Amino acid sequence: MGTSQGLNIHTVGVIVESEENHCRSCGKKLGFFKRMSHADFCSDDHRMAYTQKQNEMALARLRAAAGWSPNENKLAPEAEPARPPSRTTAAA
Repeated sequence: MGTSQGLNIHTVGVIVESEENHCRSCGKKLGFFKRMSHADFCSDDHRMAYTQKQNEMALARLRAAAGWSPNENKLAPEAEPARPPSRTTAAA
């Protein structure tokens, strides 16, 4: 039994069980044609769910790195712009 590019291969041309033969979302074993097309998911719904979860995790990491907390205001209230001093004319 040899190893080639991270896959366990018993003989040339034989596909064996590996993580690549399972849906990345649910872990269900992928069918023959899905494996042959190098698919990572058993359905489009699982692909979208996995992508959504990855996006949420990435956003959480970015927020944590920026020091953002969910309890903070998302947008700080805008400060009122400073007004220039008014010109007054001296009355006689």
